[in-house]
Amino acid sequence: MLLPRLGGGTPRELNSEIITAWAPGGSSIVSWWPQARELVLTDVTSGDTTGTIALEMPHVWVYGVDWSPDGDRLAVSTEDEGTSILWTIALDDGEPTVVLEDSVTVMSPRWSPGGEVVYYLRGSEQQSMELRRVRVSPDGTADGDPERVLSALPVGSRHQSMPALSLSQDGSRLFYLRRTGYSNIWLAEVGGSAGNRTIQQRQLTTGTAQRSNPRFSPDGTEVVYVEAAASQSNVFVIPVEGGAPRQVTFQDNEVWSPAWSPDGSRIAYGATVRDAMRVWVVDRDGGTPSVFPNTRFSSGNRLAWAPLAEIVYQIPDDQNYHKLDPVTEAETPLIAEPLNGWQYNPRPSPDGSQVAFWWNRTDSLADGIWLASTNDGSAELSVAGFHPLNWNGRGNALFAMPGDPTGSPSADVFLAPLSGREPELFVTLPFRADSRHVDISPDGRRIVAAVEESQSDAWIVVNFDTNVGN
Repeated sequence: MLLPRLGGGTPRELNSEIITAWAPGGSSIVSWWPQARELVLTDVTSGDTTGTIALEMPHVWVYGVDWSPDGDRLAVSTEDEGTSILWTIALDDGEPTVVLEDSVTVMSPRWSPGGEVVYYLRGSEQQSMELRRVRVSPDGTADGDPERVLSALPVGSRHQSMPALSLSQDGSRLFYLRRTGYSNIWLAEVGGSAGNRTIQQRQLTTGTAQRSNPRFSPDGTEVVYVEAAASQSNVFVIPVEGGAPRQVTFQDNEVWSPAWSPDGSRIAYGATVRDAMRVWVVDRDGGTPSVFPNTRFSSGNRLAWAPLAEIVYQIPDDQNYHKLDPVTEAETPLIAEPLNGWQYNPRPSPDGSQVAFWWNRTDSLADGIWLASTNDGSAELSVAGFHPLNWNGRGNALFAMPGDPTGSPSADVFLAPLSGREPELFVTLPFRADSRHVDISPDGRRIVAAVEESQSDAWIVVNFDTNVGN
């Protein structure tokens, strides 16, 4: 959307992309999605698309784009299987050039006003970041090694793909967003019946760590979740009835999305090993975890296991899942012909014959809950406009939340029959939560969620880099 600078007037939609950078002079913008395969150039006055730039380099995420002051190049940061790369792309031929590679996240590239330097953020949003700079030659290659400009910047945004800093036109001031917060695991116990349901809530964890991805054990007595501190995160388990959590993994990196085995004796999760994201398995009581070395896991996305014999996990680019046999390590795609949009939140049915997931289609078919057959890989739309939390015990309906799972947190939980009837409001939670961090028992009597408390503010650093001719 294009908004008048000082207010007033009507906002004008320029395109359907969600992230934007201005061209020098302000006559055009370049826009993209976090998982874009191309960048879109748009004339601000007419609203017409004036061109696209294909991102042909291997990548899963786009972590930032900025237009050079002379208008000839773009600086683009991407991530692919645990490696972040900073590129420059010449606008005359679209040819990408590698500036640097890093095993740590590189995001929010910004050109200096003279175009001789690209600044960028390096680090994880679970810890303070560094502001670095790299000098760039006229041909778009690096002119020397990266240098640290500022350390311990508490920068934060909702996602690495979203812009987190900018420079003033004269290059003397740095503007950045600081977002701080924590999350705890809460349990909501649902009583009563339709039209007269009651809720009692209870906090299972305390403290100021970031907790996410809670999942009930198959017998419903425990909850597994991820707890993050500094640059590390690990798998924890806590009894539903309360008590001290126990740490299950002791990794020195980040982990994601724990999922229980059918008998509840083991836990699968995603983690980084040698700069690549893999699927791991550990006993529920801890011990030495084992890795599936041939897996390629998509960071930040989801695993599913019980009640299936196979582990279902998201592969890079988020356009399909793989079924992994934990005994033979054989893998097969879940969906026969995906490659259209992105999928999230896999939820196997009670009998294991289907996996429900949210599918963001890029064609004319509706976004919403789709069902994939675990036998032949066929997929069909089940409930438009919703994303799944879990199946009910009989397997004929899905507990779901409305909208996009990557959007704003919600408090409303619906029950969506597979018969085609409209979803009905099941319960309104006493807190709002991201559906990717919510689980519900098959009988609908217990709901567990990671509930976030956060705040953000804006900061300006004056004369942050006196060594560049700004």
